[in-house]
Amino acid sequence: MRYMDAQDTLVYNPEFEAIKKWLAESPCRTTEVSDVTKLDMSGAKLLGQHNSLNAQMAIAAATALGVDEEVCKEVVVGFEPVPH
Repeated sequence: MRYMDAQDTLVYNPEFEAIKKWLAESPCRTTEVSDVTKLDMSGAKLLGQHNSLNAQMAIAAATALGVDEEVCKEVVVGFEPVPH
């Protein structure tokens, strides 16, 4: 965040306590995403709360760059995970 400016956007989880200090020192725009923010993953092949949070972070970053949120959600639902 040291090199971020007012034109940059940081997508972050507010549950990470250390980030609050860093945010106070940065002029960047911010978007919060946490476990409290819910994303309907019922049609997605990604399982687990961690994947939901990852998908929410990716959607927030993409929408900050101008990608339509509904397009992002379609991509999440259509994503084929790697077999484990």
